[in-house]
Amino acid sequence: GNDVPSNNSGTVSVEATTGSVALTGGESYAAYSQIGHGGLGGGSLINGTMSDNITVVAGGMVSLEGGGQSNAFALIGHGGVTVNGALSGDVSVTSGTGGVLVAGGNGAQSFAQIGSGGYNIDNDISGAVSVIGLGTADGDGVRVIGGEADYAVGQIGHGSNFGPGDLSGDVTVNVAAGGISLQASTEGYFSHAMIGHGGRDNEGDLSGVVTVNAASGDITLTGGAASAQYRRYTHAQIGHGGYRGTGQTGTYSDNVSVTAETGNVSLQGGDDYGTYTQIGHGGLALGVGRLGDISGDISVVAGGSTGITVTGGTDENSFALIGHGGHNSQGDMDGGVSVSATGDGGVSITGGSGLGTFAQIGNGGSLGTGSSVGATSVSTVSGDVVLQGGSNTDTAARIGAGGADTGGNKSGVVTVNSGGLLNLLGGLGDGAAAQVGHGGVRSIGFKSGDINVNADAITMTGGSTGAFTQIGHGGLGGRLGATGSVTVIVSDGDLTLDAGDADDSFALIGSGGSGIPTATFAGNVQALVQAGGVSLLGGGNGSFAQIGNGGFEINGSKTGSVLVSADQGIDLIAGDGAGSIAMIGMGGFNAPGNTLGGAGEIVQVLSGGDITLRASDIAEGVMAMIGNGGSNSDAVLAAADVIVSADGDINLNGGAANWAAAQIGNGGSATDGEKSGAILVSAGNDLNLIRGSGENAYAKIGHGDQQFTPMAGPAIPVGGAGYVGGDIQVTAGEDISLEGGMIGHLDPALANVGVGSGGDTFIAVSRNQPEFGGTGDLIGDADAVLSSDPSGELRLYLPGRANNLLAGSSLNGLSYPGANVDPLNQQIDELVIHQLDTNGAEVLTPSEHSNLDNWGVNLLTRTATADSANYSPVLGNYSLYYDTITVVEAGPPVVPTTPGGGTAGGSAGGAGDTGIGGETETPVDPVAPEPVPVYTVVGTDGRTIQVLGNPGEELGLFLRLPNGAVFYLVDRGSLNPLFFPVGDLIEDSLDDFLNDDNLTLFQENREPMDPWGDDGEPDFEFIYLADSRPGFSSFDFYGLDPSPFIDIVPVGIDDPLSEDRELREFIEKLEIEFEEIGISGLIDGGEPAVVELPMPAEAPVIPGTVAKTSGAAEFSPALIDFDEAEISDEFLETEETEIFDAE
Repeated sequence: GNDVPSNNSGTVSVEATTGSVALTGGESYAAYSQIGHGGLGGGSLINGTMSDNITVVAGGMVSLEGGGQSNAFALIGHGGVTVNGALSGDVSVTSGTGGVLVAGGNGAQSFAQIGSGGYNIDNDISGAVSVIGLGTADGDGVRVIGGEADYAVGQIGHGSNFGPGDLSGDVTVNVAAGGISLQASTEGYFSHAMIGHGGRDNEGDLSGVVTVNAASGDITLTGGAASAQYRRYTHAQIGHGGYRGTGQTGTYSDNVSVTAETGNVSLQGGDDYGTYTQIGHGGLALGVGRLGDISGDISVVAGGSTGITVTGGTDENSFALIGHGGHNSQGDMDGGVSVSATGDGGVSITGGSGLGTFAQIGNGGSLGTGSSVGATSVSTVSGDVVLQGGSNTDTAARIGAGGADTGGNKSGVVTVNSGGLLNLLGGLGDGAAAQVGHGGVRSIGFKSGDINVNADAITMTGGSTGAFTQIGHGGLGGRLGATGSVTVIVSDGDLTLDAGDADDSFALIGSGGSGIPTATFAGNVQALVQAGGVSLLGGGNGSFAQIGNGGFEINGSKTGSVLVSADQGIDLIAGDGAGSIAMIGMGGFNAPGNTLGGAGEIVQVLSGGDITLRASDIAEGVMAMIGNGGSNSDAVLAAADVIVSADGDINLNGGAANWAAAQIGNGGSATDGEKSGAILVSAGNDLNLIRGSGENAYAKIGHGDQQFTPMAGPAIPVGGAGYVGGDIQVTAGEDISLEGGMIGHLDPALANVGVGSGGDTFIAVSRNQPEFGGTGDLIGDADAVLSSDPSGELRLYLPGRANNLLAGSSLNGLSYPGANVDPLNQQIDELVIHQLDTNGAEVLTPSEHSNLDNWGVNLLTRTATADSANYSPVLGNYSLYYDTITVVEAGPPVVPTTPGGGTAGGSAGGAGDTGIGGETETPVDPVAPEPVPVYTVVGTDGRTIQVLGNPGEELGLFLRLPNGAVFYLVDRGSLNPLFFPVGDLIEDSLDDFLNDDNLTLFQENREPMDPWGDDGEPDFEFIYLADSRPGFSSFDFYGLDPSPFIDIVPVGIDDPLSEDRELREFIEKLEIEFEEIGISGLIDGGEPAVVELPMPAEAPVIPGTVAKTSGAAEFSPALIDFDEAEISDEFLETEETEIFDAE
């Protein structure tokens, strides 16, 4: 009754075997109806305890309806209004036909409740609450409805608005048919619909297992509708909690289980502020938030044809959540979340249209700072899983822990197993992301746990600004980073990552995101597509598409291996916005870090079709890349073995935008730091590298970058800094074609800032038929570059000479004149298996290599291992490995008197289309004639320095020494070590003739091809031979250790600026002087000379030489300046000078 001060106890039992039980509040003040001890306390006079069990059984319907006036509540349980004593005892309600109705009324505090408590309960409440519906018809379920007045709640469980006490006891709702529905109020203020303990501003601990089961029918939770009076705070919830104003510290605990055995489960956020829906403990908190911890596992199962839908509402904070937390939940959370659609239905998670109306499966929500521990899993048998971001700010759809502006560490495995499709669709609001993984927009804290995703097909499509899609931990603008592997398996369709056209609408498989200033991300990333293809499509500004840890403007280490395999093709297409790269690997755009990848890690891409990388035509620096790094992504170490294999073609296309490169390898445009690891690339058909039209829009297989844009004036260092190294193997079933493309780490023709750290390069074509008659060609134009490390080997494998179409290409800095043409005796740069005569009969089987038959094993073992120790870099640091050549006469290689002939060069070495005229292929006599030096300078120590003149040619000078060794003087195309610009040397040398410091023409001469003459070839070249035996030093102007050969000055008499009379007279005088001593020096064209040099009695040990076959050695040019020299009559006429101070 009212105002009862004493203790009350005793069992209460009500049974209507064939009838109904109805409790209805009246239409006057305090006209309540109640089964249980308690009532209405006026002036807080109900102070005694109330205890013992309550049982209600009806053969028909059990209904509780609040009345039309204040305190006209309907209650089965102990308590009421303004009760101070402790309440205890189980409450059990069983219904038959008609089910159970719990509906709040139209008066203030006209609540309807099954369970002890009520309004303003100032003590602990304990005891189990059970509602059982035995009816088998559709109308025999349970309905819980919030009323249309203040605090007119509908609740099954202990309720205590504004109470400080603890609420405990299991809550069970189980119906045979008719389903279970919770509908929050429209006009009521805090008039929620709830199954579980709690209410507004309850201060105590809430505990007890919550079990809700419908054998037949749906389970639905619907937030309150739009109200004429704003901010009604009418939520619908299964679990403990509710609304909290600020600072509540009580804990919420125990498991929550919701099962619709043959029906569907639906959570629909409401249309007014705070009208959230939730399965799990927590709710909505304002101010400093709800501070207590939450624990317990959550399970939701639906066997219906629709499955499970989680949808945010239309007004602010009307979120939909399956998980603990909610809005502004600051405590720690511990418990897993499992959601399963066991019938034909799927799982749909859709953000709302109101601010902060996220939709989520997983612990968290928004603004919470607590940690979360526990696995999150979503599965369907045959239905799709769809995550759709909303249409307002922070309306993300997520599977995983976290949320917008959340803090604290988040951990636990995230699993999605879809029996159908998996679609992640960014929404129309800023931060309206679709994400599988822990994190969110501006999420702070470390995230951990593996992510495993399986689906028939997966589509990820970015939306509006900040509406990204991601399978991985992280998000937009967060902190601290994440760890854990990400595995995506697609069983029956394609994997598509399509970044949106808006800003930051990226598509990412891996941990990371965008705009994260300090973070580390670690873990392997795998995407395995068993029947379809893979597409990565960049979009707008910051809208990249990437598989791997990293993203856009993320500072910190990104480590782990990456594997992408597809039954069909793999496309990486960069976008049009800044930073919209398409990438497979660790890193991203402007994503520096201490480490990107690591030693022993792998970036592996395998395709049953074609692999295509296409950089941007519009946005600067927007690459398509396979490897670790990315544009402007500096790292102390960017490392990993990079393995790329396609059954079809592999295509790399640079873009029309500046620095829009296509690359397979670690590094990227303008990236500093060490880059290392083996690179193995295999195309079953053709491999094509096409440089783009933009500046430095390179197409490359190799680490680092390639800044080849011509520079006026003296050369300045270009490209990214740091050590660059690792073996490279590139093979193709048919052709390998380079249109300005590059295979190698460093371009020897450039003044690279990067420094080689070792590595061989093996390139093999026609793997489908590597033997003679194979149709695969190695094709390169004049801008193509093939290189190894300066200390490594460049090996080129081809079926025969006809497959060598590299005329004009750069081979380790050498402008290659073109292949020899059958029939021609084996040349010194050729290693062969078979020699045929002109009739096609085999006349010799040198078997000098094995056609790189171990290329497949190399691919599997991630090592580029040579098939033979034979290597012949006599004509340059490269060797050609032919299966078969046709010779005039069988025998070992001959030493050529010229560079190899061009495509039209015959046996007499006639001038070819691109080659240089050769001489008859008669072996050179190993006994050298007496040398005729052009000029001799005697140093102060008595050592002689011979000055040799020769007609110009691209390849440089071949020397045959008396001991039979053949040497190649590296031409000025080689810049290792650094080569001083030609223009500066000329300017210094001719200073007293020209008196002009603006010789721009000379300063432009930076290419191996000299542009001065009409024939496009160098016209003259000085080469100095210096004594460099240990203990001697000549040409030591810079205090450097000398190399034995020094390139000095190419000068053209037909120079277009030589109309200057004094300059022409000087050049003519030089010519006359050289002619007088027996060799024509300045000539236009002509054949190169073979100059014989004397050797010391004991051959000197040359530092830095590399042993070759037949005792040959290779030298590199050193640096010399003529600052102290004046070329004058006296210099030309004397044999002694002190210009070269040989110490």
